[in-house]
Formats: sequence, structure tokens, C-alpha cells
Amino acid sequence: MAEYSDLDLPACQVILGEYGFEPSSLRRLVGGAANSSFHVNCTNGGELVVTLVDNHESVDVKELTLLIACLEHHEIPVDGVVPTMEGELFTFRGSTPVIVRPFVSGSWPEASDLESVRKVGRLLGSIHAIPAPPTLRRGGRLVPIDWSDLLGADAPVDLVSVLRKGEQIKSAESWERLEPVLCHGDLFPDNLLQREDGSLVALDWETASVDPAVLDLGISIAAFWDAVENFGFELVAQMIVSGYREVRSLSDAEVAQLGNSTFYALAMLAFHRFYRHNVKFPNCEKSDTYRELVSRANCLSDVHL
Repeated sequence: MAEYSDLDLPACQVILGEYGFEPSSLRRLVGGAANSSFHVNCTNGGELVVTLVDNHESVDVKELTLLIACLEHHEIPVDGVVPTMEGELFTFRGSTPVIVRPFVSGSWPEASDLESVRKVGRLLGSIHAIPAPPTLRRGGRLVPIDWSDLLGADAPVDLVSVLRKGEQIKSAESWERLEPVLCHGDLFPDNLLQREDGSLVALDWETASVDPAVLDLGISIAAFWDAVENFGFELVAQMIVSGYREVRSLSDAEVAQLGNSTFYALAMLAFHRFYRHNVKFPNCEKSDTYRELVSRANCLSDVHL
């Protein structure tokens, strides 16, 4: 099982001393597949989120904080980054990078509300409409080329099957012509906050990359299709695309690829879920969670190769 960082009040005081804040209390935030985040109350009444970036190198964190600053510049609703008193966008606790952000009050969007699903599409369109930072990784949300070696000879047959089909989708000529854009890469309900005014804030940009727009759309279609049992793929896709087109256009070729891109997204997410919980950080309680994604992928009968 993965062992993520803990943080007590004295250690938090040391970290936030670099920022000019005095913490009075803290609590761990739920979630965080790769990081450990804590909601911190400060003596001046301010609220912060302190994130210990457990599974990223400092160079990745530098790119991440610069990306968030870029998103803020383009008025994309994100939680932002608080600089240290010396102007640095992150610091360290030992060898672990630490990011401090403002606490954003809100709740996870109600996945059963179709208007919330439409808002996700609108937010994605806004993200895809801005220029990607030149240093942002290309192809970061694609299945690793060496996925078979990473999974090993005993990889489950059902997972291998969808990954092979995903390879066929990616290698198709029509996929190669898709326009790459700045992608969030993981816009699930728990990576979003809905504020009191109903607007959405996008959190957790660690998976950001430059990839085809339809892959990011496919990830969110898969996420909200998975979250709402009574909505079919077609309805979720329709609502997300409807919101998206309020901000950014989609070509007929891109729309035609949504079934394929959603299948590929499910295969990619299943790979990462299996690899994390069975290879990198074995966790018997989560070892089979990839199967729901494989099952969803196999439900997409409209995937044409």
C-alpha cells in the first residue's frame, strides 16, 4: 500500500513560516491518489491548502506551479498558488516538494445534474482554447509505449485486451490528425469544486499535458458516465459537447472520434489504476478497481476501428 506523507501542526508551522502565515489547526483532505493535502486554518482567519507532492519530482512541481500561474493569467478558474515570502512558487519538506494554495470553498458538482455536466464541457472548452505552455509535456496522457513490460507477463487478459484495442485506436490515421491542445487530463467530479455562484473550479493539474482535445473530452465523458449510473454514454457525451461548443468549436472529425477517444480514455485510466494498485503500490483493497473501467470500455459498442 502506498505510504503518503503526514503533517502535524509543528511541521506545518515550519513550512508556513516561509510564507508568513501562522497555522492554528489542520485536517487531512480526502482523496489525493498521488499527493497528501491538508486544509489549514491560520491565526489571521485565512485558510490554505498545503499539499505535499509525494509522487512527483521537483522539476515536475516547477512546471506545475508555472502552469497554474499561466491558467490564472488566462482567467481559467483554478485554486492558484501562494508564493513564499521570497517569491518562490513551492518549497520543500525534506526532499518532498510542497505547494501552498488558497482554500477554495465549495462542493463537488452534483454529477446527477445535467447542467453540471454541461458546465464541465464549458470549462474544458475554456481550457482547450488557451495556448499550451511550450514546456508542457507532449503525449502525457497516452498509454506508455512499454505498457506490456510495465504490467508484466501475468497482466489480466481483460485489461490487455482493451489496451491492445486502444493501441489500434491511437495508431489509426484519423487519430493522428486530431488537434493537440492543453489538456487537464483528469477532470473527474472529485477534481472539481462548485462554488456558491454555481461556477466550477478545476483542481489537481498534475496530469496536464498536450494531447488531442477529444482525449480530454473522452476522459471527462468516461468520468461522468461512470459517476451517474442512470445516464448513458450518448447523453453524457451530448451534454459535455454542448457545453464545450459554447466556448470552442469541434470539427465533425473530432465529434466522430468521441466514442473511440472515450474507449481509449477508459483503457488508459484502467492501466494507471491497475499499475498503481497492483505494481507500484500494491493494495489488495483496490487491486480490482480497474475492472469497472474495463467493463465500461467494453460497453462502448459504437467504437469503430
